[in-house]
Amino acid sequence: MKRKHGEEITITKILVIPITTIIFVVAITALSIILNKKVYPTDENNKTSDYAYQKNLTINASSLKAFRDGMSVITDSQYNMGYIDTKGNIVIEPQYIIAMNFSEDLACVIKDVDRGGGYINKSGGLVIDYQFFGCSEFHDGLASVAKGEDDYFGYIDKNGNIAIDYQYKSASDFNNGIAVVTEKDNAISIINKTGKKIAAIDSKYEIHGGFSEGLLLVKDGAYWTYLNESGRPIFEAKQFDNASNFSNGLAAVTTISGKCGYIDKNGGWQITLNGCAYIGDFHNGLAAVQTLSDSSPRVIDKTGATKYILDGYSNIGTYGDTFQLEYSEGLILVTNRNENEKTNYWLLDTDGGKIFGLKQ
Repeated sequence: MKRKHGEEITITKILVIPITTIIFVVAITALSIILNKKVYPTDENNKTSDYAYQKNLTINASSLKAFRDGMSVITDSQYNMGYIDTKGNIVIEPQYIIAMNFSEDLACVIKDVDRGGGYINKSGGLVIDYQFFGCSEFHDGLASVAKGEDDYFGYIDKNGNIAIDYQYKSASDFNNGIAVVTEKDNAISIINKTGKKIAAIDSKYEIHGGFSEGLLLVKDGAYWTYLNESGRPIFEAKQFDNASNFSNGLAAVTTISGKCGYIDKNGGWQITLNGCAYIGDFHNGLAAVQTLSDSSPRVIDKTGATKYILDGYSNIGTYGDTFQLEYSEGLILVTNRNENEKTNYWLLDTDGGKIFGLKQ
């Protein structure tokens, strides 16, 4: 099962990733190198984009699972990064050594490691100057950033003004007006958008990212649970040996007894599956799943009903057999099982219709 965390990058000439962050760009670049595939956007008739072909663009298929604000990251043959839209059009040409997801119409990018990160808009215009050695996505109008290689994190607004001073060892994205931070003394706190501490989190919990839909996913020893905005667990029993953030009001979980499916915020089982080979988060009311008895992945709605089966398609294998089937802004990326099919990957809409393909 996958777990999703807020993205945040830190650079010290080379990338350094703080505790609350995940390796985003390094993973993308490594995937392009490991897969060693050059793929080009195609339409349903397998016509290759002339622009992509002429530019010899390498599109990292696995990154296309994560459209944010209608944009996804691409890389060219030199591992420069740019952006495409949900139709496969290249909106911002590859030119960055690091490019993060768009959020609230801005994205953190780096052209020169020595200058640090800055924020661009969807036209590629620089909105906040290059200066940060740690940066994250904007949420609730704020983004956590660090100015120097060894500096603490603070928060800026969308004009680049300091909203909360640099004072934290780590700082999550804001969600519904609250964020999780690690103080200078290693205490973990919940703060509001003014920087006021509203609750403390017991040090026994292992933090993995920030709040999602008012709840914080944490690990308590060998088990996963959820904390509320007061830092208290909402479930007493230690029962989940795997869990994900709440999305669309539901969270994908598995129990120590092997039960898997989706729970609501009261802990009630809304969807129970018969053994989970893969279980994805809900987005736009849909999720991709595959039980141990399913021959193909399928897409379900929030009642558990199958909307359609991804027959003829399979997962994108990343570092082996990790699934990357995920709805994001109503889109899902799949691979063809038919070895004779010229188009290797397809981006599908919520009805299973092909939007555009990726040709190896």
